[in-house]
Amino acid sequence: MNSFADVLRATQASQQISQSELAEEVGQSQKWVSDILQGRRDTKWKKAIEVLDKLGWRVRIERKCEDDDVRRRQFTTSVAAMASVIVIPSDRLSSYRDADYVEGLAQHIKQRNFAMGGVTVQRETMHHLVLVERETRDTKDVALLLAASELASQAAIALNDSGGAHIAVRAGHLAADLARRAAGRGHDALARAMGSLCRVLYDHRDYEQSLALAARALRIPDLATEQAARLQIRHARACGRVGYEHGARAGLDQAMSLISDVGGQNRALLVGDIGTGLSELGLESADLIGQAVNGAGDSLRLRCTLMARQIQAQINGPSPERAIPLLITLANALPFVASTRLDKRVREILALVEDRPHGSDLRAAAEHLRLLAAGIK
Repeated sequence: MNSFADVLRATQASQQISQSELAEEVGQSQKWVSDILQGRRDTKWKKAIEVLDKLGWRVRIERKCEDDDVRRRQFTTSVAAMASVIVIPSDRLSSYRDADYVEGLAQHIKQRNFAMGGVTVQRETMHHLVLVERETRDTKDVALLLAASELASQAAIALNDSGGAHIAVRAGHLAADLARRAAGRGHDALARAMGSLCRVLYDHRDYEQSLALAARALRIPDLATEQAARLQIRHARACGRVGYEHGARAGLDQAMSLISDVGGQNRALLVGDIGTGLSELGLESADLIGQAVNGAGDSLRLRCTLMARQIQAQINGPSPERAIPLLITLANALPFVASTRLDKRVREILALVEDRPHGSDLRAAAEHLRLLAAGIK
């Protein structure tokens, strides 16, 4: 089947029901169903998935590539980059026991959080997390355990971004537990889960726990280079927060040496984290974080978050006036991003300007930011 309308037609034919009965089953009007079938109406991706789930179908998204492993990895790119959608009949009562379905949900959470912030997916993320935890409680299916671990890892990151500290920590622990249950085949998943939990603990100032967890994660065998770099950054930044500044600087330098072959938004994230770690040590890092901003691609949330870090580094640096154009840019973008972590950065920026006798132009730019951030408590 090549379209959403084809699936509706197939369902109507197989169940021998009318358009009005089909509409009632999916919770829509008969006109809505008729418009879809006649090609007069399109529907949003999320709504289409919800309707298909009600009809007992699941959605698998695949890139046009013969290599299954590559296809799964590339699933993390935006839906716009995907070449085809395959809709496959399934038992609607067991969707959360299907590894492909759960992995799809994980990538959906990741993409929504990455693009616009965790607040936009908070409610559905908590819903999926509860159901996945319940459905995987007794499973020994390795593929399902790994997919569920990935979903819990992405849930931890998204819920952390939306301000749900307690549930984010719980999700991180669940992700690690699921990976451990994968009987030795979950090293990558365990590293990702522990890295996500490190991040949550760090953001909520539990630096000693974050440091200890990062040290344990770095001992996981056969770490991919990029994952090792990410964990090294977590470890280094936590070192700096507990007073081990020499170890922090050495760790950040080591992480930088590991990411020479990393590109795209992944590199932007890593470089931004390294630059932020240097800034926390009182070292000049605005230009390095600026490189990360330039590499953020089309993710507005990522670009704004990195830009906020760059602004902080510039205000704390020798030339705070360099932050003025970025303050204005960030202010104009802020209404389009829903992230409590970004809101926190904005509050910190406003406090920095308030506490320093900078020139009037910087204060004017900060007031512009304050005006557009008026909804931030």
